[in-house]
Amino acid sequence: MRNVLFASVCALACAGTPALADGVAATAQGTFGNIAGFPTWSADGAISVPLGWSDLSVEGNLGDRGVDGAHIFDGGGSLVWSQPEFRVAGSVLYNRLSGLGASVDETQYGGGGQWFFGPAFTASVLGGGISGSASGGYIGGNLKWYFDPDIALDGFVNYTSLSGAHETDFGAHAEWLPMEDIPISVMANYTHANLSGFGSSGNTDIWWVGLKLYLNDSPATTMEDRQRTGTLDTIAPGIHFVF
Repeated sequence: MRNVLFASVCALACAGTPALADGVAATAQGTFGNIAGFPTWSADGAISVPLGWSDLSVEGNLGDRGVDGAHIFDGGGSLVWSQPEFRVAGSVLYNRLSGLGASVDETQYGGGGQWFFGPAFTASVLGGGISGSASGGYIGGNLKWYFDPDIALDGFVNYTSLSGAHETDFGAHAEWLPMEDIPISVMANYTHANLSGFGSSGNTDIWWVGLKLYLNDSPATTMEDRQRTGTLDTIAPGIHFVF
């Protein structure tokens, strides 16, 4: 699965970047990694389309991932208001986990904001609730540093409470766009996750590496421009409970 995804991303880039309508942006990414000694993979895509009034746009998201014998599908979307110095979004994401003799459905709903502090820094916060087979909430923050328009390093912390269990994640993420004419970046991520609840506690280290394809209408060329004018990046709806 992951080999097919990576090959498809490379084929798209080598064939040339498709021309998109004004304001439309899309991303696709694939990752491979490890959680608690188990191999993991993921494939995700997003597309952002402007509504044509009040600086609003809508974004759709789809994702698929696996770890050990579990399989997770997620899909959702966001309403986004963008300005040159910031953007805010309200999001809904549905998750379905199957495998290991269980099936779990949940919906995450919340919002987030990004603030652009000059060309060097982007700060993000997000939070919301979770309902369904399990219920709870989440909150998190991220600070990204562009020490080059095509190289970024960010650190993050996230906290999730879910039906009596609590998880706190600390981590770092790095991304590099080697060639602006071929908009595929290389990514690496490390997370240390701590879990407590039900009379016990534990922790694990999580890592993954991946590729990401950016499709933006001109004139976005650098990774920084593509992230700030494209899909939601650090405030995109996502799965917030790792364990």
